[in-house]
Amino acid sequence: MFPSSQPAAFGLCLALLLGCPSAGSGGSGAQQGETASDRADTVGTGEDRAEFGNAAPTRDPFAGIESLRPRASSGWPLENVDPERYFGWHIDPTTGDYRHSDALILTSDPGAFVLAIADGRVAALERDEAGRLWVTVDHGTGIESRSGPLGDALVHVGLAVRRGSSLGLAGGRRLELYTTVDGVAVAPLWLLRQPLTRWPTLVRAAANAAAAEAAQPPPAPSPPAPASDG
Repeated sequence: MFPSSQPAAFGLCLALLLGCPSAGSGGSGAQQGETASDRADTVGTGEDRAEFGNAAPTRDPFAGIESLRPRASSGWPLENVDPERYFGWHIDPTTGDYRHSDALILTSDPGAFVLAIADGRVAALERDEAGRLWVTVDHGTGIESRSGPLGDALVHVGLAVRRGSSLGLAGGRRLELYTTVDGVAVAPLWLLRQPLTRWPTLVRAAANAAAAEAAQPPPAPSPPAPASDG
């Protein structure tokens, strides 16, 4: 098909078009050198191949960067939440006087699991003057929670607990939850369902405000106006 005098020239042109490394002498050496360098970058040095068992090491651009993990929020001390009374002032149903309650009172079933509201360590297991059992958990940064009364304890002092861990069994149909920041009582609802250490300065300011409010009780309710004769 081609003249006998042109096979060599045609083969050279075809090799140049196909990018064959044997097509030239000067440019071919440079191309071979670049290919070897690229191959060395991809496969790695001899030490890399010895370390990774002749496998090409993976290059992760995000290696060494710690992933951001959201802080665990605090939770309720019971699985079934039914609030009965909140932190703050209320009128005593028997005397009609104002009384301040530091507890969040939840309706519970006897024997229900009492749960830790957040990670921490059991700081105390003690009974009050009436013989009721209470458990105190230290959550760090000056925050503590106290739950009770318990019918039975499932932890011991010094035990590390996680949020949702069973602390004991409810001893009646009411569970009281107290929370303190640096020893000052604060409303448990301020701390529940959020990371306890998210706003420590704000929580301490709220604790100081709560202490000031508790020190100044509201005035007694005014007596009802006398009924008119008409």
